[in-house]
Amino acid sequence: MNQRITFAPGVGLPGRVWSEVRAAWISDVVQDPNFPRAVSAAKDGLHGAFGFPIVGPSGFLGVMEFFSPEIRKPDEDVLRMFDAIGGQVGQFIDRKRAEAELEHAKGWPRRRPRPSRSFSPT
Repeated sequence: MNQRITFAPGVGLPGRVWSEVRAAWISDVVQDPNFPRAVSAAKDGLHGAFGFPIVGPSGFLGVMEFFSPEIRKPDEDVLRMFDAIGGQVGQFIDRKRAEAELEHAKGWPRRRPRPSRSFSPT
């Protein structure tokens, strides 16, 4: 599914991750009563899923979710690893936003001028 959908806290996998601010695993999304996209997942042959929060110093930024055609049991080590990765991605996003704000505040152009193709030493 490649469309924009908004989830309320606690609803679906993204809402679950958002409300708990920690990675979550669903063994079979087709059978999960709190997975609004179950019909689409079944149609596409998807079952297992996990998602993790993207959290930076500024707070919660979003959720990344991944799907598998296999039904899989939760793996706590994988969830902990992705919680850490989400923190690193969040720090990166916040740092890039701060850099962009600094460039904008300094009045720097979005694109740097290209160097001249000709060079004349003096």
